[in-house]
Amino acid sequence: MGSSSSSTKSFDGQVWVSRCNICIIAILLGSGLFHGLLTAFDTTPWGDPISFRKPFLFGISTGLTLWSCDWCFRQFNAFAWSNALRSVLGISLLFEVALITLQIWRGEASHFNRSGLINAGIESGMLLFIVIAMAIILLLAIRSSFDSFAPSVSASMRIAIWWGLHYLVLSGLIGFVITFIGHMQQLAGKPPELWGERGVLKFPHGAVLHAIQTLAVVAWFADRMWRGRSESIVRSVAYMHGMLLILAIHHTFLGRGRFEFDIVSLVIAGVGIGLGIVPFMISRVKK
Repeated sequence: MGSSSSSTKSFDGQVWVSRCNICIIAILLGSGLFHGLLTAFDTTPWGDPISFRKPFLFGISTGLTLWSCDWCFRQFNAFAWSNALRSVLGISLLFEVALITLQIWRGEASHFNRSGLINAGIESGMLLFIVIAMAIILLLAIRSSFDSFAPSVSASMRIAIWWGLHYLVLSGLIGFVITFIGHMQQLAGKPPELWGERGVLKFPHGAVLHAIQTLAVVAWFADRMWRGRSESIVRSVAYMHGMLLILAIHHTFLGRGRFEFDIVSLVIAGVGIGLGIVPFMISRVKK
């Protein structure tokens, strides 16, 4: 009787957390779309620190990230504190984006802005919330390494989740590094968002940030269309994401723009494209 009551409470908790996170995801995506519409009427340049670009991109990106992470939680066997961690993750990401959005509506830059007590406090709050969120995502990535998946999760989807979560953690770590570099650039009187002449510091941060979505989609299709080779296909697309990250790091820290290719860039891009295409070609040959 006690076990049944405990299971019912656990199920009710999962339902409550799921509904709350669905609401948060809707708020984030809705805010992103709303600010995306505002950019069409905004005379502020797209790249300006106080344009509606940031609430637009952060709203969409963070909404998708929370959606994916909350889905990942449900692909694992239930464990203690999972509902609490899901709640904290959703609230942390919501507050981070809320602070970014607040700054834009205040006419202040959301990042690299510690002028005055309010701006410094808001930037510190943003850092706190993203640290909390990344700690929870790191825990998810660790769980994906210990075969904690529910029995219904396919082998290819397990691979997709493992790579996607680890790429997400890596992107977060890169984000902390480029934030530190940006502050050092700012102290030196240089643009905080650039390295060298044209290297965009956020390029490596965003290169594989959404691999968790793309790999899960690839795994879903591979399980239905290339069942015999679905695992190798997902791995290959994961390696392709890795080559994109290497390309982003190469361009950025040579002080080059995203599309300023040299011979090394072309080789990296060629290897990445090859890794993504070869498994599909093998599948067609075997048919």
